[in-house]
Amino acid sequence: MAITINRDKRNMIAAYFLLIYGCILIPACLVSFRHDAFAVNVFAVILMSAVFSLIISMLFYNLKMTLRFPFRLFVYWLIITGINVFIWLAICEGTFYLKE
Repeated sequence: MAITINRDKRNMIAAYFLLIYGCILIPACLVSFRHDAFAVNVFAVILMSAVFSLIISMLFYNLKMTLRFPFRLFVYWLIITGINVFIWLAICEGTFYLKE
């Protein structure tokens, strides 16, 4: 028996996954790679990442575009990833060299 869900639930689940992905990406970079962010700067970076991820996931759920679902999900995933990489490179002055 196949499980079927309507579009609203599918969009809500995808929006939550985008939010979780966006909120976890910067802390994962902070733990894994070298960076120059310390103390209050780390809190500000994580807060900015969470706020931008919340905004993008809300736009994904509320903004109904004429794109098909997988492509729209990919576009929003790219937006969240781009914002977090910009935050990582500009504010944290981070690199992608592993910590020793």
